[in-house]
Amino acid sequence: HATTRLCMELLEDRCKAGDRMLDVGCGSGILAISAAKLGATQCFGVDIDPMAVRTAKENRGPRKKFLRPLCFYRVEDCFFMQSLNFQLYL
Repeated sequence: HATTRLCMELLEDRCKAGDRMLDVGCGSGILAISAAKLGATQCFGVDIDPMAVRTAKENRGPRKKFLRPLCFYRVEDCFFMQSLNFQLYL
């Protein structure tokens, strides 16, 4: 998708080590996964569709693959994020 491509370009320009990233409407999780690979310390993806969250988790693969948190949640399960400070919102 064109918007995904544009967001990827933004991540390449703006994402740096130590960033905390929130991907709202994460779909397949590609943006959060990319941010983790670019060095973001914590990456969270949220979606209203349980199937999208399941797909994002499958695309992420085993958690041990990433040394930093890369988590996906349904919107109703992410109220704990209210107190987190994010550097990147997508």
